[in-house]
Amino acid sequence: MIKTNDVLIVDDHPLYAEALQHVLGYQHPGWDIQLAYSAEQGLKNLDLRAAPFLILLDPGLPGLSGAEAAKAFARECPEAIIVAVSAADDRRQAAALFQAGVRACFSKGLMPARFTELLEKVLAGELPPSTQITADGACQILHESLPALSPRQREILVLLNQGLPNKEIALRLKVAEATVKAHIAVLFRSLGVSNRTQAVMAAHHYGWLHARESRTAAHAAATRLERELTQIP
Repeated sequence: MIKTNDVLIVDDHPLYAEALQHVLGYQHPGWDIQLAYSAEQGLKNLDLRAAPFLILLDPGLPGLSGAEAAKAFARECPEAIIVAVSAADDRRQAAALFQAGVRACFSKGLMPARFTELLEKVLAGELPPSTQITADGACQILHESLPALSPRQREILVLLNQGLPNKEIALRLKVAEATVKAHIAVLFRSLGVSNRTQAVMAAHHYGWLHARESRTAAHAAATRLERELTQIP
């Protein structure tokens, strides 16, 4: 079970790690921010503490590093949001990190105010998955790292956009409700999100939901609201 105020910073440069700890601690006094100076140390510490909800990972660590380090943390903390904080604005490295489960890649050259602003967006699900933020604060989605979805998963995304519950999706697709739940779980992992709203937002950012689906969703929402209002005494 994730303890909602635990944060782990994994960086082999103590000066940067402690400065980041100070900045985040000032912004969020209730966060319990721990430091590790290697991936191995960070993974070892996970056995001694509650799982963090946020991991800030330097991919350029000695020893276990890069995408392999990200995969290791993703395995140990499948519910945690992992953000890479890198000294290099390398698109190929970022693409590999996204495939390993990283939600966003931040440049170490970001100004503190911009860093914390963008981190808040990541935590709120307002920043598209696979977003790389360069030192000048510019955001770019790495389309080459777009997750591959099956036709069935695309169908489910459209129905999620319409606000349908699992039971109704199962009826529409003529499959078991457990099958729908399994597809949605895979969908969340592929998109790097943790709920339906974030999945729909990611789908819009990737251009998978077109105007027609959006109008359908709006109509469905209006119909549901009208139905609920008529039931109010």
